[in-house]
Amino acid sequence: MTELSKRKLLGMAAGLGVLPAVARAQSETGQPRVLQGPMVGTVTPHSIAIWVRVSGEYTVEVEYDASRYFPNPRRTPAIKATAAMDHCVRIDIPNLAPASTYFYRVWVN
Repeated sequence: MTELSKRKLLGMAAGLGVLPAVARAQSETGQPRVLQGPMVGTVTPHSIAIWVRVSGEYTVEVEYDASRYFPNPRRTPAIKATAAMDHCVRIDIPNLAPASTYFYRVWVN
């Protein structure tokens, strides 16, 4: 009887083309998450841009409020991150009050 080590099993699986399918299945079923960012981009007296890169083709929204406790949050329209843009999105938030502090959080679905 021969012992089948983990290394031999993985080598056989790679030779059969099984590993790419396993990796593909894991990425398709993984949880939506932010990989890079959020990063604040262009800031004007009345607007701001938020950049974020996510883990797949998911929709991204930014929720923002003038209070850290978000009693009256507003949300941007959802933008879909696509492979063509390397799953990066830029979300513009217009109509902000000048010289004000805002708090924001990113939602990925």
